[in-house]
Formats: sequence, structure tokens, C-alpha cells
Amino acid sequence: MGSKHSRLSHQHSPDGKTRPDASKPHDKREPEAEISEEARAEFTVDDIYSPENTRRALILRSSDHDRFCKYRNYFKNHHMSLAREVGRKTSKSKAELLRWVEDAVGPLESGSMFTKDEILEIAMVSVALTEYGESSLAKMYNRGELDALPNIPLHTHNLRMPAKQQACRDGSDAVNKDKLEAAHYIGLEVMLRLNERLPVEQRMGEELREILNHPSNLRLMLATSNQILHKKVDALLINAKSASLSDVESKPQRKISAKEYDRLVQIAKHAQDQGFQDAMIAANGHYLYRSLREQFNCLDIGARPPLWDVEKDKNELRRPPRSRYRSPSPVPHQLRTPPSPEKKRDPERRMVQNSSSSPRASEKKHRNPFSRLASKIFHSHSKKKHAAAARSASTVPDYVDSDQDDNDGRELHVGPRGGKYYVNEAGKKVYVK
Repeated sequence: MGSKHSRLSHQHSPDGKTRPDASKPHDKREPEAEISEEARAEFTVDDIYSPENTRRALILRSSDHDRFCKYRNYFKNHHMSLAREVGRKTSKSKAELLRWVEDAVGPLESGSMFTKDEILEIAMVSVALTEYGESSLAKMYNRGELDALPNIPLHTHNLRMPAKQQACRDGSDAVNKDKLEAAHYIGLEVMLRLNERLPVEQRMGEELREILNHPSNLRLMLATSNQILHKKVDALLINAKSASLSDVESKPQRKISAKEYDRLVQIAKHAQDQGFQDAMIAANGHYLYRSLREQFNCLDIGARPPLWDVEKDKNELRRPPRSRYRSPSPVPHQLRTPPSPEKKRDPERRMVQNSSSSPRASEKKHRNPFSRLASKIFHSHSKKKHAAAARSASTVPDYVDSDQDDNDGRELHVGPRGGKYYVNEAGKKVYVK
């Protein structure tokens, strides 16, 4: 999905750097003009310097955090290459990161108070304001077009949870657990890249981080023995393609070794675990799960048993996923408004209209004077009939049979369970043997 907004024009500053023209009013832009992929590719980290937008991003973060987050999500989803380049700076120390931000987008006031991730988020929103313009982003925000965009992870460090990995290490009984690292069965790099390939409306956001760091997806491994095999297997899954004719002619797939096959078996087993499937269903990860399954099916494993057993997939993940409304560009003139209060009171009005005892309802049903008179007579007879039935029901005795005892002159009745009783002077039932 391309952006619908043109970029700001650029001018050369006296120091020779190419910087956005901050003084140019945004109203003269054409927000509906489609920005081409070539133009977006030209917009690099060298074009994002704008101290004014950096200050504006900082203000948005403190005054309107929801708008701040949605501007960030739009930038990450629609200019992923530049967002990844900005996010990659997290490997720097905080002091180095602040210097880079000052040189790249502008000085950040009180930057030492923020974490490195927060600093990078402010930088991303500043870049979004520079590339798309706040007026264009505000229009999309007001129309609700940014509501469904996920906060996608851009690097594997965004998917790690050190506390969960430490808990996995602490809960182990291994003697040498200090030398082991908590590795993931289903690789972070695999899920990250497969998630990026999906259309914007099908991607997963921060919920993917929780799923991949579930205790069932963590195991302790030696760092030296895990890294090499781990990278090879992840590369196999990421680069697996269907064996079409053009692929076979251009570059045949290499054979998978026994160790790689065993690791793939473990990954598939944990991916099809019931707990992992339930988590993917709960997080609307149907598309990502389906993409992972397709990558396994594209691997050339020769005559060995299949890696993925479709029969183990739950029905929700086996059939094609339903289309979900998660698009940054909703259909025009299709506003999703909440139900009006009048609709909630409809059942009460229908009950009043359907009531046969209401004279107004009868008059509405019978417009003819004779019909109104007939309706009144009918309802009058009906009321009398119901009243007579109620009186007759109240006078019916509550016994099944009666018997007369000549010895004491008392009238015995047979109760519902067959027992005999008589009614004393106080009107109470007295059972006899």
C-alpha cells in the first residue's frame, strides 16, 4: 500500500546539507497525489532533518499519545526501509544515539530522560511529519484510517523479552545453566520477515512478541552450538519458495542436512502445539501462521517424512482465513458509527404497539369507526372471559378424590401423593394415617 501523500520539497541550506523546507506551508501540497516507490526510495536518512518537527513530535508524545502512536505506526508500515534504518540505531549507547538524533532529525530536549526505544519513536514521528506532513496525517487520523495499523516490530531485539528468557534460565535444573542461553524454537527472524511480507492489514503487532516468548517456545542451549545451526535453519525457512519452473531453472534448492531436518522437525512440532495455535488464533495471527505453514511445505526434504502435519492444525487455522477490516484506507462514505439510542429503545416501543390492552393501539389498527367499536366489544368480551376463567380456576378444589368417614363425620380428601387429609376449623390440612 503506497502513501497517498506527496513529500515536502527540499532546499539546500548554507552548510550544504539537503534539508526539508520547514517554512513552506503544508496547505499547498496535494494530499491525494500518490507518492511513487521511486520517490519514497529517494527519501533517505539524509532528508529527514527538521528540528521543528522533532519538537512537534515531542509535544505530541506528551499531549496526545494516541495520535503520536498512530503516526509512528503509519510510518513504520508504509516506509519500512527507512523506519528499519532509524530503528537499527538502538545498538548505539544512549549518548551516541542522542548525538545521532541531533544530527539526523534535530536536537531532542531532555533526551536523557527517555529510553533508547522512546528516543527512536520520537525520531520516527519526526520523520513521519517531515515526509507526509502533519496536515495529511491529521486528516487520516480524524477519518479513522490509522486505527487499524499495527505497531509492527522491525528488528529481532523488538521481539525479545529478557525477563522471560531469564525466567527460563532460572527455572532450569541444569548445572551449567549460567553458560546456556534461552533460545527460541520458532526463530524471531523467521516470524519477523514473514510478518513483513504480509499486506499491512494482515500483519501482527506487539502481540507477536508475547507469543514468541511464551515458555513453551523457549529452551536452554549452548550459545556456540546454537548460533550456526539456528541461522542456517532460519535462512532456509525465510528463503523457501515454491518449486516453479523458473525457480528450478535459475537456482535449485540445496539439500537439507540431517541436523537441519531434525531442527525443522522441532520447530514444526512447537508451531503446531495446541497452546501456540490457541495464542495465534486469539491474536488474529491466522495469516502469519498460514505463511509459516506454506514456507515449511516449500522446503525440499526429499523422501523424508513431511515436516508439517496439516491434520494437527485447528479448524480455524486450516481453512482460509476470513477477511478482516484492518485497512488504513477505508471505503469512502462508509462511516462506522455507533448505534443510536433510538435503536436501543426499539424493543420497548414494539411491546407497546403489540399490546392488545392498549386502546391507542386498537384505534391505530382499526381506522373505521365500526372496526373500532367491534374491537372494543371484542376486548370487553375477552376480558370478561378471562376473568370468569380465573374465578372458576380459583374455586376448583385441589384434591383428586374425596371419601366420607362415617365414624367421626369428617370429610377426607386424597392428596396428590395418595395421602388422606381433612381440613380443620382453622382451614389447615391435617393428614391422617
